[in-house]
Amino acid sequence: MLYVYAACLAFGGGFVVLSSFFGGGDDLDMDGDLDGGDVSLWFPLLSLKFWFYALASFGLTGLVLTLALGGVLLPLLVALPTGLSIGWVVHWVFRRLAMDGDGSMAGTDRLLGAEAEVRVALRGNLPGEVRVMIGERPLDVIAVLDGGEGSLSAGERVSIIGLSDDGKARVIPVRTFLEEGSHE
Repeated sequence: MLYVYAACLAFGGGFVVLSSFFGGGDDLDMDGDLDGGDVSLWFPLLSLKFWFYALASFGLTGLVLTLALGGVLLPLLVALPTGLSIGWVVHWVFRRLAMDGDGSMAGTDRLLGAEAEVRVALRGNLPGEVRVMIGERPLDVIAVLDGGEGSLSAGERVSIIGLSDDGKARVIPVRTFLEEGSHE
């Protein structure tokens, strides 16, 4: 069982670490946000985030208990509910944080046309990060320049005009609208 725990910790923990460094703020839910997010909030089995955190927690708990106490049954009986519980709690917390003040999920329709501030510079085709206000909550979003040309520095204002195929916000500088408006 020691190898099973180690594999679960490595696999689940690896994805948890990767998502922390590479923008895993959004969950890759496969449930389509049934019922405005309520079903997936209480039934997280279709959430990848749930499974990654559950596997990592199960693996860590089982590994520590097996090394400390030995045996097979006690570590398994503690690790299984611990992993599932932690996976559910993390999933629930992330879903609650993603909700707007009115209890609805912050969807892509709220991003389109929104004005945001560049937090991490965007250069050519390299992604950066922008902060957009959804309701009263700030949301940091990975973004790319529409057209992939030029650069934008931190602090500049942009408009979100769409989403790329890989889910990044496509942005243009707000000054583009001002320049077009001054020609008329």
